[in-house]
Amino acid sequence: MATIGSGLTAPDPTTFSDAISVLKRRQLWGRAPESIRDYLERGNAGQVPETPKTDDPIFARVSNVIIGNNRTALDAAEVAAREFGHQVDRSQELRGEANDLGRALATHLMAIAGERVCVVAGGEPVVTVRGSGKGGRAQQAALAMATELSRIGSDRRIAALFAGTDGMDGPTDAAGAFAFPDSIARAEASGINLETALSRNDAYHAFKSIDDLFIPGPTGTNVTDIFIGLVNY
Repeated sequence: MATIGSGLTAPDPTTFSDAISVLKRRQLWGRAPESIRDYLERGNAGQVPETPKTDDPIFARVSNVIIGNNRTALDAAEVAAREFGHQVDRSQELRGEANDLGRALATHLMAIAGERVCVVAGGEPVVTVRGSGKGGRAQQAALAMATELSRIGSDRRIAALFAGTDGMDGPTDAAGAFAFPDSIARAEASGINLETALSRNDAYHAFKSIDDLFIPGPTGTNVTDIFIGLVNY
């Protein structure tokens, strides 16, 4: 609860000491402004009050209720998939590095032998940025999947979508992107090398070149990311 919308009505379990530890562990303490370091040190010394914790009386009459979450979105996706006549596989999660996740899910889709199978998964991958391109975690995962599908399953009927449920992925107007086994071939025909785009974290421009961005616009909610993969559809 403390992380949803910054947890304005929920107790904050973190402390000044936690913040200092993160900055030092990431070797950012010396680069942080002196005013920030001073504030955190004063807080750690008890000179500045901590944020409200679970025992604070301010929460005595507060109730927080989750009315929608990632599972809600996945449940709805599963209902829709079954209505379209698909078997549903919900054995996967979106967790870890986007590149690794995209490749792993590509392998999972390739291993499915049944007809009309829909793989539904949710969560939130991360991206270790090493390039100066444009994109987001969903687009990065989709690009990693597209390159892997092109490598191991170019003749399979597979279609996949990675997307943020808020309608935005990173600093872009896209919620995510579609991945297909022929993504690389179509990109190369447009003069784009997807492997290079992947290493530059430039998934947005790569998918834009083949018209495979997913741009639904803002949805008005945010329950992390979803993945939908169709096999033998």
